[in-house]
Amino acid sequence: MGSTKAPGRRRHDLPPLAGLKVGFLAQMDVEELHLWVPWYRLQEEGATCFVIGNSEPRTYLGAHGIPVTVDEASWNVDPADVAGFVIPGGLGADVVRQTPATRGIVRYASLLGKVVAAIERGVWVLTSAEVVKGRAVAAPTHLWDDLRNAGARVADEEVVVDGNLITARDTDALPGFCRALVAALRKVAAAPPAPPRGSTRRWRT
Repeated sequence: MGSTKAPGRRRHDLPPLAGLKVGFLAQMDVEELHLWVPWYRLQEEGATCFVIGNSEPRTYLGAHGIPVTVDEASWNVDPADVAGFVIPGGLGADVVRQTPATRGIVRYASLLGKVVAAIERGVWVLTSAEVVKGRAVAAPTHLWDDLRNAGARVADEEVVVDGNLITARDTDALPGFCRALVAALRKVAAAPPAPPRGSTRRWRT
C-alpha cells in the first residue's frame, strides 16, 4: 500500500502574505476600528501582526474602552525586519508620535521603501516623522493645514497610494484602505528575497 503521509505544504499552498510581519503603531485612545479591521484582514491573508508601543509591553484602553496590548516597545523593533507598518487614527496617534524611537521607525521604514499606511489622525505620525514632504496624502479636512505645513500635497480622496505610502481619510475609507494595504503587501510577498544584510539598528541614533 502507498504511504498515507500528507505531503509537505508547498509555498503556493500558503496564504499570500505568509511570512510577512506587519507592525501596528498604537497607544492609549487608539481608534479601535482603525486597528482591528486591517489587523484581521491582514491575518486572513496570512500576515503576522503585532502592536508596537512607545514603551515596554503593557495593556492600554482604546478610544471606546477595548483593551490593546503592546507586543514590542518601539526601540526594540528593527524596521528592516518588518514588511509594513500601519498607523491607526484616534487621539492615540498624538501619543505615538511623541517618542523619538517611534518616529524613527516610520522615518527609516519610509527610507527603506517599506509599506507605511496611516488612517485619519495617523497622518500626525507621518508629519512628525518628516516623511510627507512632496507626497500625496489623504486626511480629514481639519488636518490639511498640518499636512501642508509639512510639505504634503493634500488629496481630497478617501484613499491615496503614493509609492510605498498609503493614507486614508476616515473610518468610512476602511474598505479601500484595506484593499490598498493588502495589494501593496502582496507585491512585497511576490518580490525576490532581499540579500542578507547587517543590523540596521543605527536608525535610532
